[in-house]
Amino acid sequence: DCEEVVTQWCQKVRLFLAESDQIRQEGESVGPDAELAYWRARMAKFDSVRMQVEQPFVKRCVGLLQVARSQVVADWSQVVGRISDCSNEAKDNVKYLYTLDRILEPLYRSDPVNMMESVPGLLSAVQMMYSIARYYSTPQRVTGLFVKISNQMIVACRAYILRPTPADEEKARKEKAAAEAK
Repeated sequence: DCEEVVTQWCQKVRLFLAESDQIRQEGESVGPDAELAYWRARMAKFDSVRMQVEQPFVKRCVGLLQVARSQVVADWSQVVGRISDCSNEAKDNVKYLYTLDRILEPLYRSDPVNMMESVPGLLSAVQMMYSIARYYSTPQRVTGLFVKISNQMIVACRAYILRPTPADEEKARKEKAAAEAK
Protein backbone atom coordinates (compact mmCIF):
# COMPACT_ATOMS: atom_id res chain seq x y z
CA ASP A 1 0.00 0.00 0.00
CA CYS A 2 1.52 3.31 -1.14
CA GLU A 3 0.08 5.25 1.78
CA GLU A 4 1.84 2.97 4.27
CA VAL A 5 5.13 3.18 2.39
CA VAL A 6 5.05 6.99 2.19
CA THR A 7 4.15 7.20 5.88
CA GLN A 8 7.20 5.06 6.69
CA TRP A 9 9.37 7.25 4.46
CA CYS A 10 8.12 10.33 6.29
CA GLN A 11 9.02 8.77 9.64
CA LYS A 12 12.50 7.77 8.44
CA VAL A 13 13.20 11.18 6.96
CA ARG A 14 11.97 12.92 10.12
CA LEU A 15 14.33 10.75 12.17
CA PHE A 16 17.18 11.67 9.80
CA LEU A 17 16.29 15.36 10.12
CA ALA A 18 16.15 15.13 13.91
CA GLU A 19 19.55 13.44 14.05
CA SER A 20 21.08 16.00 11.71
CA ASP A 21 19.70 18.89 13.77
CA GLN A 22 21.39 17.76 16.97
CA ILE A 23 23.99 20.08 18.46
CA ARG A 24 27.56 19.32 17.45
CA GLN A 25 30.03 18.48 20.17
CA GLU A 26 33.46 19.75 19.21
CA GLY A 27 36.74 19.96 21.06
CA GLU A 28 38.40 23.20 22.00
CA SER A 29 41.15 22.74 19.44
CA VAL A 30 38.78 22.46 16.47
CA GLY A 31 39.65 25.03 13.83
CA PRO A 32 37.65 26.68 11.06
CA ASP A 33 38.51 23.93 8.57
CA ALA A 34 36.19 21.70 10.61
CA GLU A 35 33.31 24.08 9.88
CA LEU A 36 33.77 23.68 6.13
CA ALA A 37 34.18 19.91 6.51
CA TYR A 38 30.96 19.73 8.56
CA TRP A 39 28.92 21.63 5.96
CA ARG A 40 30.44 19.62 3.08
CA ALA A 41 29.44 16.37 4.79
CA ARG A 42 25.99 17.75 5.57
CA MET A 43 25.57 18.85 1.95
CA ALA A 44 26.51 15.36 0.72
CA LYS A 45 24.03 13.71 3.11
CA PHE A 46 21.14 15.96 2.18
CA ASP A 47 21.90 15.77 -1.53
CA SER A 48 21.81 11.99 -1.23
CA VAL A 49 18.45 12.04 0.55
CA ARG A 50 17.09 14.58 -1.92
CA MET A 51 18.13 12.34 -4.83
CA GLN A 52 16.35 9.40 -3.19
CA VAL A 53 13.06 11.25 -2.73
CA GLU A 54 13.20 12.39 -6.36
CA GLN A 55 13.44 8.87 -7.78
CA PRO A 56 10.72 7.93 -10.29
CA PHE A 57 9.28 5.21 -8.04
CA VAL A 58 8.83 7.68 -5.19
CA LYS A 59 7.24 10.26 -7.49
CA ARG A 60 4.84 7.67 -8.91
CA CYS A 61 3.82 6.55 -5.43
CA VAL A 62 3.23 10.12 -4.23
CA GLY A 63 1.43 10.89 -7.50
CA LEU A 64 -1.00 8.03 -6.87
CA LEU A 65 -1.66 9.38 -3.39
CA GLN A 66 -2.29 12.85 -4.81
CA VAL A 67 -4.88 11.45 -7.21
CA ALA A 68 -6.48 9.60 -4.26
CA ARG A 69 -6.38 12.86 -2.26
CA SER A 70 -4.54 11.16 0.60
CA GLN A 71 -3.71 13.18 3.72
CA VAL A 72 -0.20 11.69 3.65
CA VAL A 73 0.72 13.90 0.67
CA ALA A 74 0.71 17.06 2.77
CA ASP A 75 2.96 15.38 5.33
CA TRP A 76 5.29 14.17 2.55
CA SER A 77 5.43 17.63 0.99
CA GLN A 78 6.42 19.14 4.32
CA VAL A 79 9.20 16.57 4.83
CA VAL A 80 10.52 17.03 1.29
CA GLY A 81 10.45 20.80 1.80
CA ARG A 82 12.60 20.46 4.92
CA ILE A 83 15.09 18.30 3.04
CA SER A 84 15.25 20.86 0.27
CA ASP A 85 15.75 23.70 2.77
CA CYS A 86 18.51 21.83 4.61
CA SER A 87 20.22 20.92 1.35
CA ASN A 88 20.10 24.51 0.13
CA GLU A 89 21.41 25.75 3.48
CA ALA A 90 24.37 23.37 3.35
CA LYS A 91 25.19 24.31 -0.25
CA ASP A 92 25.01 28.02 0.53
CA ASN A 93 27.17 27.64 3.64
CA VAL A 94 29.77 25.58 1.76
CA LYS A 95 29.88 28.22 -0.95
CA TYR A 96 30.62 31.03 1.51
CA LEU A 97 32.93 29.05 3.78
CA TYR A 98 34.90 27.90 0.76
CA THR A 99 35.66 31.54 -0.06
CA LEU A 100 37.33 31.78 3.37
CA ASP A 101 39.51 28.72 2.77
CA ARG A 102 42.39 30.63 1.16
CA ILE A 103 42.18 33.42 3.76
CA LEU A 104 42.26 30.89 6.62
CA GLU A 105 45.38 29.13 5.32
CA PRO A 106 47.85 31.34 7.28
CA LEU A 107 46.20 30.19 10.52
CA TYR A 108 47.43 26.69 9.72
CA ARG A 109 50.73 27.42 8.00
CA SER A 110 52.22 30.56 9.53
CA ASP A 111 53.88 31.64 12.71
CA PRO A 112 51.87 34.04 14.91
CA VAL A 113 53.58 37.16 13.52
CA ASN A 114 52.79 36.31 9.90
CA MET A 115 49.38 34.98 10.87
CA MET A 116 48.39 38.39 12.24
CA GLU A 117 48.86 39.95 8.80
CA SER A 118 45.92 37.90 7.53
CA VAL A 119 43.52 38.88 10.34
CA PRO A 120 42.18 42.15 8.81
CA GLY A 121 41.37 40.38 5.53
CA LEU A 122 39.81 37.49 7.42
CA LEU A 123 37.60 39.82 9.44
CA SER A 124 36.51 41.63 6.28
CA ALA A 125 35.66 38.34 4.60
CA VAL A 126 33.62 37.12 7.59
CA GLN A 127 31.83 40.47 7.75
CA MET A 128 30.99 40.23 4.04
CA MET A 129 29.76 36.67 4.48
CA TYR A 130 27.63 37.73 7.45
CA SER A 131 26.05 40.54 5.46
CA ILE A 132 25.19 38.60 2.28
CA ALA A 133 24.94 34.88 3.12
CA ARG A 134 21.37 33.73 3.30
CA TYR A 135 21.84 31.08 5.98
CA TYR A 136 25.15 31.89 7.64
CA SER A 137 24.14 35.40 8.63
CA THR A 138 23.12 34.63 12.19
CA PRO A 139 25.04 35.69 15.30
CA GLN A 140 25.23 32.04 16.41
CA ARG A 141 26.86 30.84 13.19
CA VAL A 142 29.36 33.69 13.01
CA THR A 143 30.19 33.33 16.71
CA GLY A 144 30.83 29.63 16.19
CA LEU A 145 33.12 30.43 13.29
CA PHE A 146 35.02 33.02 15.36
CA VAL A 147 35.44 30.47 18.15
CA LYS A 148 36.98 28.02 15.67
CA ILE A 149 39.23 30.75 14.24
CA SER A 150 40.34 31.64 17.78
CA ASN A 151 40.93 27.97 18.57
CA GLN A 152 43.22 27.62 15.56
CA MET A 153 45.11 30.79 16.49
CA ILE A 154 45.66 29.39 19.98
CA VAL A 155 46.85 26.04 18.59
CA ALA A 156 49.30 27.83 16.27
CA CYS A 157 50.58 30.11 19.05
CA ARG A 158 50.99 27.17 21.42
CA ALA A 159 52.94 25.23 18.79
CA TYR A 160 55.11 28.28 18.13
CA ILE A 161 55.91 28.77 21.81
CA LEU A 162 56.53 25.09 22.48
CA ARG A 163 58.63 24.46 19.39
CA PRO A 164 62.18 23.29 20.04
CA THR A 165 64.78 26.04 20.21
CA PRO A 166 68.20 25.64 18.57
CA ALA A 167 69.63 24.92 22.06
CA ASP A 168 67.01 22.17 22.57
CA GLU A 169 67.87 20.65 19.20
CA GLU A 170 71.60 20.75 19.98
CA LYS A 171 71.02 19.10 23.37
CA ALA A 172 68.90 16.36 21.76
CA ARG A 173 71.58 15.78 19.11
CA LYS A 174 74.30 15.43 21.78
CA GLU A 175 72.12 13.05 23.86
CA LYS A 176 71.47 10.93 20.80
CA ALA A 177 75.17 10.84 19.90
CA ALA A 178 76.07 9.90 23.48
CA ALA A 179 73.47 7.12 23.52
CA GLU A 180 74.77 5.75 20.22
CA ALA A 181 78.36 5.83 21.49
CA LYS A 182 77.48 3.50 24.38
